[in-house]
Amino acid sequence: MTEEPTYWTHLGLLRSVTWEDDQNGLLRLAYYHLKQKRIGVHRYDEHLEKATLAIAIMHDGDGRYAQHPDTRWDLDRASHDEMTAITYFISHYDDGLLEATLLEDIKLGYYAKYIQIIFYLLAIKYRSKIALWIACLIVYLGVRTKEKAANGRWDTDSELLALLKIDTIERVFGAMPLKDKILSKIREHWGQDYMKTLIDEMLWHAPDHPLRTDIKHNDS
Repeated sequence: MTEEPTYWTHLGLLRSVTWEDDQNGLLRLAYYHLKQKRIGVHRYDEHLEKATLAIAIMHDGDGRYAQHPDTRWDLDRASHDEMTAITYFISHYDDGLLEATLLEDIKLGYYAKYIQIIFYLLAIKYRSKIALWIACLIVYLGVRTKEKAANGRWDTDSELLALLKIDTIERVFGAMPLKDKILSKIREHWGQDYMKTLIDEMLWHAPDHPLRTDIKHNDS
């Protein structure tokens, strides 16, 4: 008997569509985890465990991460988006030694030319306040405009990634510079219930996706 297609992969990551895996399953799981946290749902640790297993598979043990669990880092290196998800989940580890080891182990040379992520990774890895301020400024500049993606839909990537970065930075540093300005810009373009609006726009093609249907909430 064939199992009914589902948005969840065998590792507990989230697909965009039910019939195939893609490259951003960990990132969608991070959005799902953050969404649960924001409304105080207490079952989100279940998804942290699934993310931990996926990250262990994606990590080669020498600070290099693959894009997803079904490939290798040398065939498909983790992107800006997936590194944002990886650092988000690592920052939630209760084992401080494991968190420190995995963050310190990240190979920054692979991301040196990517302005969107390099200062953020420098800040997280080295607890650098200078890199942190630059990273926050880049996040702020990235959410200042509302642009359409190639498919004609509104591009939500920078705003959703900003929400993950805000949470991660606050867990690592305790506070995030420019946070209020960043959230004010997001609200200006996407409204008070901005996370729901952003996710609905990202997954407009899948009205029954768990990110859209599982959790009802208002942003703050």
